[in-house]
Amino acid sequence: MGTALLCGVGVLTAAFGGAFWLDPPFALQGALLAVGGVAFVVAGLGGSPFGLDPIRLVGVGDVCVAGMVIVNGVTAFRLGPAATDLVFAVALVTSGVFLAVVGIDYLRGGVHFAGDGLEDGPLFG
Repeated sequence: MGTALLCGVGVLTAAFGGAFWLDPPFALQGALLAVGGVAFVVAGLGGSPFGLDPIRLVGVGDVCVAGMVIVNGVTAFRLGPAATDLVFAVALVTSGVFLAVVGIDYLRGGVHFAGDGLEDGPLFG
């Protein structure tokens, strides 16, 4: 997932050039995606920079992606007054809040949402 996020930032930068980074909401979204992508990649490699366990790095990535989704929802609402824009914005912000809750739990060490309960097997073994 981290690699896909970093590729997404690269594609957006290549497609829109510097204009993407000059618009504050888009620049914030791009920065959040980049930081989240790096956090996911480092967590996937098993690293622990700054004394953060991989589960906490996943939490950083989740919170960054959640922030990007929330900024996207607020931007969508700000750009269009139509009822569909409001529904879309509420859906994005709600999704972002739920993802942030999971990310915050991972930052706390995965008290409620950690994968400790997963059994060894072909997917998780």
